[in-house]
Amino acid sequence: MTKRTRRAIFYALVVVFVVLGAGVVLYAQGWRFDFALWRAKKVGAIYVQSFPRDASIFLNGKPVPNQSGFLSYGTLISELFPRNYSLTLKENGYLDWHEDAEVLPSLVAALKYAVLVPDAPATTSAASFKNFFVASGELISQTASDAIVWRGNTIGHGGLVSESSNFKNIIFKSARTGAYLLYDFDAGTSTNLSAFFAGAIRSIAIDPSDATKVVATDDRRIWIFDTALTSSSMIEQVPVGTVLGTAPPAPSPALIAWTRFRNASDTTNVVLYDKFTKTMTKSALTVPGKTLALAWATPGLLAVLQNDGALYLYDSNAATFQKLADSVKTFSVADDGSAIAALEEKSLEVLPLADAQTYHRFNLPDVKDAVRTIWYKDMNHLFVAYPDSVSFLDIDDLGLRNFVAVAKGTSPLYKPQENTFYLINSVSKLAQFDFPS
Repeated sequence: MTKRTRRAIFYALVVVFVVLGAGVVLYAQGWRFDFALWRAKKVGAIYVQSFPRDASIFLNGKPVPNQSGFLSYGTLISELFPRNYSLTLKENGYLDWHEDAEVLPSLVAALKYAVLVPDAPATTSAASFKNFFVASGELISQTASDAIVWRGNTIGHGGLVSESSNFKNIIFKSARTGAYLLYDFDAGTSTNLSAFFAGAIRSIAIDPSDATKVVATDDRRIWIFDTALTSSSMIEQVPVGTVLGTAPPAPSPALIAWTRFRNASDTTNVVLYDKFTKTMTKSALTVPGKTLALAWATPGLLAVLQNDGALYLYDSNAATFQKLADSVKTFSVADDGSAIAALEEKSLEVLPLADAQTYHRFNLPDVKDAVRTIWYKDMNHLFVAYPDSVSFLDIDDLGLRNFVAVAKGTSPLYKPQENTFYLINSVSKLAQFDFPS
């Protein structure tokens, strides 16, 4: 072999090394040749986490292996050129799920909350119901004849009003006397609460933060009933010229909040009662109108809805109001305090209270008829209740492709611990839907 030949081979190998080395580097950086467009582009990926986990995945109509398993919660679909892709999830017993995903160079489009909706109830009762509670897997029902039934036994007659978080007590209003009765499941006894409160009771409920206490109101007074001591004490009688706001008091672990309304000025103050020191404080600042609803968003933040549709956030530490929205009909607070869903006359707004959540606004179909919202356990979905049906909303689904009807019916109830949804269907039967975990 001549020197010239050896030199030619050497330079050729150098060129091959440079080309292959550059190719490896470019490949490692995500560059691929797109034969459809005849140009090199950086690729991206789609990550999808489905519920149920073993749902079948289709990308642009073609099946993709589901990688979910013991070590992986989702599926990464890689080597995708930048463009829009159509993703579909299918599973027997569930409605199909659809979403469009935009893949960008070197980035992963994450779809971590792909929840499929059951296409039919898991169970449907044989009996007809007017109302019901479900606590700790136990069913307490109000039949068409107003019988309160638990474990097949009638424990009274009337309308269900409230339940304790530990499932030891419920309150129902007697259909025969109109009295409010506290039923103790452990003892199997009823206590006539109306005998402990002077005047006509306007609202009454078991404190969700302390199951031993019942909070009751009329137009101008608030009482606390101690179920352990079987005694009541009045904690508020509003000053002359004021009445209690329409909203029932809102208990938290440390405080009970309510509002006072002054008709002369058409303004409202927030009042806080400290359960431990048994002292009250009244906000110096006021907001216009009368209160329709109260709810604690976090231990220090109280959501306040007024009769003019204005929704405020009251900071109990700074004693200040922040206006969040207008034209609000009703609202619901996420269980983790990350956001408030404000159902308005023309839209639904998701208002963030934490950095993990983002602002969303939806122009839902027939939103003017919607009556309430219920947060799903992942805080990324909402049940939207209409007068005779309930739909399921993914708050990342801005195009509403997966805004689907769960079922026709009324009195919706969701239990996040069991991930189970209930409602009374169109023929007054209790239908139970088991959502995928």
